[in-house]
This record gives sequence, C-alpha cells and structure tokens, in this order.
Amino acid sequence: LLRETFARFIDGSIEGLTGVPPPSPRRAFVPLLADVAALTWGFSRGNQRLLQSAYALALTDDFYAARLVVLRTRVFAVLKDQFLHRAGDIGHPRPSVAIDFALRQALAMMSARLEAGRLEVGDGAMDDATFLRELLRSTLSYLQVPCSDPEIDRALTARGL
Repeated sequence: LLRETFARFIDGSIEGLTGVPPPSPRRAFVPLLADVAALTWGFSRGNQRLLQSAYALALTDDFYAARLVVLRTRVFAVLKDQFLHRAGDIGHPRPSVAIDFALRQALAMMSARLEAGRLEVGDGAMDDATFLRELLRSTLSYLQVPCSDPEIDRALTARGL
C-alpha cells in the first residue's frame, strides 16, 4: 500500500511537470528563477515528510530510489530546458554546466534547509524568506546573471516569498 501510494505520488508529480509552460526567450531571468524557487519551495514544503521518508527508504530500498531518480531526472530536465533558453543572460563561460550545477546546489540547499531549518538558532538564524532571497542571490551570482537586490526582492515578493 505504501509503495503504491508513493508510486502514484511520483507519477502525479511528473504529470504536473507537463503543465510547465514552454520556455520563452522574452521572459527575464530573475522572474524565471523566482518562479522556480517558489514552485520548488512550495512543493518541497508541502510534501516534506513524504520526501524525507522516501529519501530515508531509498538508502536501502531500490523501489524508492528508482522512483526518486525518475522524479529528479524529469525535474532537472524541465528546469534546465527553461534556463537554457536564457543562456544569453548567463555570464558563466559554460552555461549548460553552470545551470546543471546551480540546480543541484539550490536543491541541496533547500533540502538541507527543510531538514534542519527548525534547528536554526542564535544570531545566524534566518527566516525562510531571507534564506530564499540569499539562495537566489547566490545562484544568480554563480551564473553571473546581472541583477539588482531590489529586482530579486520584487520577484520573490510577487510570488509570496
């Protein structure tokens, strides 16, 4: 029953990716990245316990591992396709490699935040909104996409972040 439920969750998640609009070369990079952050954060936050359990099971159970690989592969392909249409905005000398690395880095940071975010204490603690703004700034900086702090703030605020 658990496996069937998880398989349906993965299938539904992949099916939801078919609703992603086709890439548009006219769409600015910062709003595109803000949309990706908002969707990824919302999906991850909304399915946090299920995803954490699945990742734990995937360490010893190929059923869960294989389905998570399928989901990650599809998500990365869709996002990379979106960003490659804006490759002209990227100053990194190897845009395709940079996009791939930036996506992996951002996902790892979000995963770590979701797993340990409630353990944030002391002077270095960040709320989720600050974390997401800094994640976007970091990603844009790595990709060498020119932007301003107000532009990032406007894009995230417009998406409720």
